[in-house]
Amino acid sequence: MYYPRNFKKNCQVELPEGFLNGQSMGTLAKLRYGLTTVAHGGCGTLAVYNALVALGRPEPLPKIIRELEIYAETFFAFLGTTPYCLQIYFRRHKVPLHLTVSYKKTFAGRYAVVAFWTKRPFLSGAHVVFVEKLENGKYRVYNRYSNRDHPYDLDSPEELTTRGRMIAGYQYREDK
Repeated sequence: MYYPRNFKKNCQVELPEGFLNGQSMGTLAKLRYGLTTVAHGGCGTLAVYNALVALGRPEPLPKIIRELEIYAETFFAFLGTTPYCLQIYFRRHKVPLHLTVSYKKTFAGRYAVVAFWTKRPFLSGAHVVFVEKLENGKYRVYNRYSNRDHPYDLDSPEELTTRGRMIAGYQYREDK
């Protein structure tokens, strides 16, 4: 669905530059997404934004939100962003992140977008994050928690989620 008022309001919010964390904090919490806010269901929009920043192709967050509202929001964004619909955005904008349901492939590249159940599959909420594999072999996770304004460094993907809780992953591949 299209929400012209959201785009107009979101463009008036001053956002920090670079990677964004803590979707329910500060100015990020004020952004509208569907009939709700980024604080409530905008983790997918931040994952896309952070991926574009890492790839050196930043786009304004209000512009990303406007596009994802059209085809990727779930139940007016009260249930966030449909993880499988992120592939539409990545294809349309020629972003080298490719959908996979393979846990191993998701974390094989330098970057990944990961959608996972926060607790028990289908019985808990879901979350979408951007993950960067660092040169030292650790993984940096952006917007891991909605109430923290910094990324988290993890020793392994298992510290983020398990195979059984992953919904979908987007693997970074430069070759395609």
